[in-house]
Amino acid sequence: MFDSNNNLSKTFRGLGFSFFMCGAFFHCVDFLGVEQTLEWGTGMGFMATIVLTIYFWAKYLTRNKVWKSIF
Repeated sequence: MFDSNNNLSKTFRGLGFSFFMCGAFFHCVDFLGVEQTLEWGTGMGFMATIVLTIYFWAKYLTRNKVWKSIF
C-alpha cells in the first residue's frame, strides 16, 4: 500500500527538485537552443521578481494600513 506519512527527508526532496530542474533546463537547451533558453530564463526570473515585489509591497501596505491614507 502507499505510505502517505511523508517520511522523505528534506535533503531527498531537495535533490529530487534539483534533478528535475536540471532536466528541465537541459530539455529547454535541447529544444530552444542556448541563447533562447538563457533569454527565456532571464525573462521568467525578471517576471518572478516583479510579481514578488508587487506581492510584498501589497502585503506591507495592507499590514500598515497605508491604503486608508491614500484613498
